[in-house]
Amino acid sequence: MKLIIDNKIAKKLSDEETINQIFEDRDTVVFRWPSLFTYLKINPLKDFSEFDETSPIFQTCLSSLHVCEEKEHLQHIYDTLFIEIISQIKSLAGMNASYFLHKIDECKNKKKMITDALSPFKMAFLNDTSKTMHDLILYLSFDKMCLCLSKFFDYQTTNKTFISALKILKECIIESYQHITSDGKCFLSFYRLIESLFFYELREENLQKHREEYWKILNQSFSIIEPEVEFPDFFYIDDALKPIQAPSQLSSVCYLVTEPLTKVQTRLKFANQMLNQLKIEIPSFQYILKEVEIIYNL
Repeated sequence: MKLIIDNKIAKKLSDEETINQIFEDRDTVVFRWPSLFTYLKINPLKDFSEFDETSPIFQTCLSSLHVCEEKEHLQHIYDTLFIEIISQIKSLAGMNASYFLHKIDECKNKKKMITDALSPFKMAFLNDTSKTMHDLILYLSFDKMCLCLSKFFDYQTTNKTFISALKILKECIIESYQHITSDGKCFLSFYRLIESLFFYELREENLQKHREEYWKILNQSFSIIEPEVEFPDFFYIDDALKPIQAPSQLSSVCYLVTEPLTKVQTRLKFANQMLNQLKIEIPSFQYILKEVEIIYNL
């Protein structure tokens, strides 16, 4: 069985006895970027300068959003911030293929199941270095961009110019997701996107607009929102998002998770409601969440 594992499972893979308890010999382990980082015990963003209230760039953007009314200028602010995040991530120590190959090679004496799981990443860093690093940097940058916008969306003010500007920023981050993932080859976290949009939906001026059922789901979702958690690992949501026109395919992949059933169900309800709202507001966002098989390892 091919098993896509979450970060907590990845932490346990350094112990062979634990591996034998969780997996059968015929199982195949699959990493995503977050679980790979967790297994290798690395944080490629540990030296990243956070964009928060202490950041001059954050403060400059915040001030601009209070006075800028033209859509083109707001899009320029968004693009400038995204480019700054990408530039910072590119310049981080260790943000190169050699570093990741070195960390992977340190695991070469591990159980065959693990070396097989690491092999696709090793081959990608060796044989398709430019694209692999491009995709990784985009993944990390989009994640940080979502976190940054979450702070803007959560910033409470009655300034009408600022409130109008947030709507444009919301459109921009959604368009970025669509654009980057349009060819189906670059992995981004859809969950991180809707987590960011959650803060927009809960702005005071938006609350009275919500349908009763939608508000109920948002209210229930408070317990699962963890915006400060680095590298979200809800791959059963990220992978399940597919274009509506995508052909239906049988999958042999399962998702091995450590969260209880009730929490996973809450996340799935949240994701479906946020997706439905996106499709209402942005007709071009033509995606559905396919059903996937989830196995619970509690």
